[in-house]
Amino acid sequence: MLIGLIINSGDTNQVTNASPKISSQLTISSEDVERSPSFASDEPVASVAETVAPSVVRIDTATGTGSGIIYDENGSVVTNAHVVLGADTVEIQLADGTRATGKVLGSDPAVDIAIVQIEGNLNFRKATFATLDTIRVGQLAVAIGSPFGLEQSVTAGIVSAVNRAVPT
Repeated sequence: MLIGLIINSGDTNQVTNASPKISSQLTISSEDVERSPSFASDEPVASVAETVAPSVVRIDTATGTGSGIIYDENGSVVTNAHVVLGADTVEIQLADGTRATGKVLGSDPAVDIAIVQIEGNLNFRKATFATLDTIRVGQLAVAIGSPFGLEQSVTAGIVSAVNRAVPT
């Protein structure tokens, strides 16, 4: 699951063309870049991880393990279709260690996405997602999950494209 944000340390960065024939300079200041107030820090990946971690769940099936993220207050979880492939129910472990059963509501293997509903009357902390109109190429993207059962693993990269058609 990816969370997008804008990185800006607040410093002014200058890019100068090193060619002796072309003399130009581009100055970018912190006023030119939108800054996300909830992740305004010198450690944006750590800030995202701390904010989103309570919404990340571990998903166990008869054939393996994976992760998902709570996206509403009712305990709906978005995960990858390959994580729940062939399962009708799964075991869910919330970030606080609480375990519950989840029912697979549906999946689309063509785009590798699935929805699982956590059963039970529990308190769920939903994640906040960026919207397509706020995500830009080059923004930091953070992935948090449980690959191979290694809970709360975090990695970061950049958004390489938005709204791109993927052949299926």
